[in-house]
Formats: sequence, C-alpha cells, structure tokens
Amino acid sequence: MAQMRGQPSQPKAVLQQLQQIYQVKDLSTSVDAIPDDIGVLIIAQPVKLPAKTEYAIDQFVLGGGHVLVFADPHAEMAAVSQSPMMPPMGGSAADFDKLLNAWGVQLVKGKLVGDRAAAQPVSAGDMMGRQVSADYILWLNLKGDAINPNDPVTGRLTQLNFATAGALQPTKTATTTFEPLLQSSNMSELVDAGQASGPIPDVLGLLRDFKPTGQRYTLAARVSGIVHTAFPGGPPKDDTPADAQAAKKAAASQLK
Repeated sequence: MAQMRGQPSQPKAVLQQLQQIYQVKDLSTSVDAIPDDIGVLIIAQPVKLPAKTEYAIDQFVLGGGHVLVFADPHAEMAAVSQSPMMPPMGGSAADFDKLLNAWGVQLVKGKLVGDRAAAQPVSAGDMMGRQVSADYILWLNLKGDAINPNDPVTGRLTQLNFATAGALQPTKTATTTFEPLLQSSNMSELVDAGQASGPIPDVLGLLRDFKPTGQRYTLAARVSGIVHTAFPGGPPKDDTPADAQAAKKAAASQLK
C-alpha cells in the first residue's frame, strides 16, 4: 500500500531486529549464485523459485553453507497482506520440495498441526451467535518439553507462539540427521489447511471434530550431515550457457 501511494515501504519487524545484530544483505529471488560472504542464507516462504536459484542454493549448501528455511503450508501473512483488488496468491511453500527432499526433509503438504494441549484460547461465535471462549487448536503456545533444551538455538527459550504451523518429517531415504527443535504434544493431529482459510475459521468445529493421533509432530528441526545434489543431471537448462564449451565447464565444476 505504501508503494502504491509513492511512499517508502517499511521493512518487517523481524528484518529490522536482524539488522540491529547482523549485516543483512537482500538477495533477489532470481539470483543465480549465492555470494561468498553470506554466512547464513535465510529463505522465507520460498514459492516458485526459478531453477537457477534453486541450483544456486543447492551448490551453496554442498559447499558447506548454512541455511535457515521458513516453509509454511498456509502462510497467513501472505493472505493478510494481499490487496482485495488482486487475485489470491498461493501461500504454500510446497514447491520447495525439490531441495528439502534432497536434504532429507519433507514438509507435509496441505496439513497443519492441531494440538489440544497447546491450543490458545480465543473468542469464537457459537451456533446461537454468542461469543464464547474456546481453545483454537491451530494457534499454539509451546513450552516445557515441546522445546528442545539441548540445542543452542532453542535452549534458552521458555515459550513460543505459533499460528497455523506445518509439520516437518525426515524422508525415508534421508542421509542426514533430523533433530527436532520444537514439537507438539501427543494430544495432536494433522488438520487440512483449508480449514484455516477464510476470514473466520470454525474454531468450535475444529475443537468438536478433534481426534488426537497420539503422535508428536515436529514444527522446527535441525538437519545436518552429508547430502547429494538435487540436480544429479547437471545445472538446469535455463542456467546452462549457450556456448557448448562453457556449458561443459559449468557441469564439470558442479558440486555433487
């Protein structure tokens, strides 16, 4: 909206806080190489990145680079910031599966974590039109054993709030180590992401239909180890030089 009015747009609060502590460099979503001076590459809600950018990320990781990925099957922020005059944008990061799977991680598609034990109370309308207090199983307050106390990222945290979070799990062919950092309780289930859509989700309906699976779901994880390239056939065609000699050189320098 600020840009439409000819005014400078303000960066998100999380970006402002990062800039207070770190040197932050903004990279284009169509970048074809990750600069050498990047210590940690932050990838937030990657939706339909071009192949050349995925390849750049792939090579950055294989070269020992560290990546912090935020991937969401139902990005509420994308829906809220969307102009009513524009068609809705896809809020799912499912298109990032190529790289996640190469790293031994799967974001469960189209599902959100519902947790009865961690549910936050909200005001919801009942069938009589009255406002009542009810636990919204898709808005979570994680604390206690939901937070890994032994990892330096989460070790000093006491509680975290999550809204419509997805579930991460290791793939069956993973060669990496998958260490959960944040988990739901065993009073949890996976809910179709569509049930959180719309201006007012059916909080009472979700609570009424809730059926815990007894399984704990991972909301954040540390992944480490040896991985293979997500591009075993060589650099993507749209990133291959037209000159045959240059193309051969690019393929030969690929980290596998």
